[in-house]
Amino acid sequence: MNEDQVKCVVCDELVPGYSTIYVSGTEGCRCHCHGCYNKMISKMMELDFEHPDFEPIILKDGDEVSHEFRFSTRLAPTGLFM
Repeated sequence: MNEDQVKCVVCDELVPGYSTIYVSGTEGCRCHCHGCYNKMISKMMELDFEHPDFEPIILKDGDEVSHEFRFSTRLAPTGLFM
């Protein structure tokens, strides 16, 4: 699967667009990968949080058609989104 790649402004890595979040601030709207975003939020909240990376899972439906599922996490003041 060829996904659009986006560059994280923090770590300069190219990551799939679905693994990014845009953060608005004094420098405008900037793209962060989920890992860098989680690091920033955990530092602000004074939490010891290690960003997990999950491998995609491929499952077949009743018609034997394969479907790929991807999981990501995002830390927020209200909890952890997956």
